[in-house]
Amino acid sequence: MVRCLILFVLLLHPIAAYAGVRAIYTSEQQGSTEILIADNGDASATFWENRRLIVHGDQAYIVQQRLTGPIVTRLDDLVAVVRARLVPKNIAAGPQPSFVSRGTQAVNGRAGEAFGRADVPAGRPDPVVAILSHDPTLAAIGRAFRQVQIAEIQLGQVDYGWTADANPEQEALIRLLAQGTALKEYDTNLFRIEPAEIAPDLVALPAPPETSEALAARLARESSDAKVDDRTMISRAIFADRRLWLLTDTGKLSSLVEGADRRETCDPGGKVLDICAGEQGLLAVTDDGREARSWTLKRWREGHWQPERRIGSNGERVIALSCDASRPILLTSRRLIGLDGHAAHDVPLSESLPAGRMKTAVHVAGDHIYVGIDAGEWGGGLRRIDRRTGKVANVERVEGGGACGRPLDSKCDPVDAVATIPWKPDCVAVAVGLIHFDSSGRIVSICDDKVDLLFAQPHDLYQQDRAKAAEAAEGGFGSVAFFGLTASGNTLVAAGDDGLYRIGPDRHATHQQWPLFKDMDGVLVSFALPDLILVMTEVNRRVSVSGISPLLVVR
Repeated sequence: MVRCLILFVLLLHPIAAYAGVRAIYTSEQQGSTEILIADNGDASATFWENRRLIVHGDQAYIVQQRLTGPIVTRLDDLVAVVRARLVPKNIAAGPQPSFVSRGTQAVNGRAGEAFGRADVPAGRPDPVVAILSHDPTLAAIGRAFRQVQIAEIQLGQVDYGWTADANPEQEALIRLLAQGTALKEYDTNLFRIEPAEIAPDLVALPAPPETSEALAARLARESSDAKVDDRTMISRAIFADRRLWLLTDTGKLSSLVEGADRRETCDPGGKVLDICAGEQGLLAVTDDGREARSWTLKRWREGHWQPERRIGSNGERVIALSCDASRPILLTSRRLIGLDGHAAHDVPLSESLPAGRMKTAVHVAGDHIYVGIDAGEWGGGLRRIDRRTGKVANVERVEGGGACGRPLDSKCDPVDAVATIPWKPDCVAVAVGLIHFDSSGRIVSICDDKVDLLFAQPHDLYQQDRAKAAEAAEGGFGSVAFFGLTASGNTLVAAGDDGLYRIGPDRHATHQQWPLFKDMDGVLVSFALPDLILVMTEVNRRVSVSGISPLLVVR
């Protein structure tokens, strides 16, 4: 049957033979779903949260690509475990939803049988809930699409607490989808079918399926571990003295070496406000807790933290400690403090700096310090400070006339990282990233007072709504969020929410999937790349509805 489908498509496209078929479903609410059908009938379908559905014959598997490696689960096992764990919602007794034929309708040039609810009273609008094709050459696509819907329901109950049997119409629709191939289901439409090269690994299981007992144990364990843990709230990560140092937003410091199994807790004495590393070595600024009247600058030397000097706080907040320049710089809410030898040279700021609600990125470039502020859904933006005079400028360019303009709006855009552009050494680039239910972000260049979009990447390449597609292409909602940025050779390396992007002088970017990570006492770390260390943090969850996000650490 599948071979008939492939031959049928090839007759419409008289070109070289292909090894399979790609079907694209699009939805305004859920984005696009790609279904691949190999010539032996095996199928692969993408859907939300880094998951794929693999179909071998009558057996379907969910593949979740986690940072620590893939987990493969039989769909039937997931259904059984979910039903055993969840108590069905008490639904009022009565007739269950059913659907009746409403004639023939077409979707993107394909005709199918339309269905509406049987209980809609006469004279009322009767929205079509599904259109099914009975073409047997599309059956493999239909089976895979239906199994994706089943998987989403089960995972929704596991991940988001959907109550079992809470949506009887959805359950009835699953039964209806067994009668044909969905050309339409609610707002999801079959957009395109095309021949495609289907490599064997696209429909292969990347690991043996977990047993039903292991699945139940894992779900129970992950449910108990779901609470936010301060250990994972990493606000700063640096590499110095052959160690990776991790600082949480609550001032707790730990470190580890490559190949270790555990992190080591560090106690420099007092709450650690920030750390940095450069030609001067590894430095930390701490608060001894004595009414916050002073801070202490400490240096890591011969395996110990040694105090170097005390700095009066004057009732200010520490924004960041930087080692980018020839001498360390402590940036407070009202001062720029140059730390040279045993002296501290203060430059008052022309205006008080706001503190990032989660983290602040500082980058020294020539006579200026760029301060990227991440306040989550409240924005943050970019400030530029003249190191000689302390003059503070808010760097932005707001266009579009809406509430949140682009390319850079301090009221809406959290800036997570700043780096010098290798092919334009007089310019810097900043990473903008926000995941608050949906994602938005972009890489923006700043050359003097000129602010331009450098790079943005839409998440959904098949977005059919032109306005939403245009917004995503410009880095608005629906685009990749960027949380890390650094220079490597003649490229910029940006950490997006879906992997690494290496951007060259022509603005072309190559995308790289995340390498494998290792769980280090709750923090995911990867030493797999030769030039960078990757650290996942949950700190953005403090003030946005998001999950983990990446930090880039230069070796």
